[in-house]
Amino acid sequence: MFDNITLNDYNFGFQLHQSQFLIDSLYPNVTFHLDCNNHFHIYKDQSYISQEELIFYIHIFVSNIMFRNIQNTTDFSMLHIYHQFINMFGNVEDLMKSIDKIYILLKYRYTRRKCEIDPEYEKNKHIHKYLPSIKTTAYTSVMMKPRN
Repeated sequence: MFDNITLNDYNFGFQLHQSQFLIDSLYPNVTFHLDCNNHFHIYKDQSYISQEELIFYIHIFVSNIMFRNIQNTTDFSMLHIYHQFINMFGNVEDLMKSIDKIYILLKYRYTRRKCEIDPEYEKNKHIHKYLPSIKTTAYTSVMMKPRN
């Protein structure tokens, strides 16, 4: 968490930039995905979690990690990142808004392949199986910011 963050990469006057900052800050511990039916999914350490669980995780676990790190660092840029994160996401309603806006980023900024029907589908026509396949490039579904 909080790896490769440069605050100058974001314009915090825009909500989508705040959502991108949230994504980048939590990566790789928390990732966000859209499946082929445009359903929004959140994963923490490869396990699905709900939005409420994410909020709890950020407000309890991430805040404890930041608190310990703040006490043990003299890196001004990291302290500034933590301060920005706390100011933006310390309020549950503001955090919920940013999580909701992640859907827009996933839908329009990041590349996904269309759903592909599972080859086993022909054998089991009564079972609807779809394989969401997410293209991994510099823009990935796990939401790393694009690298030049």
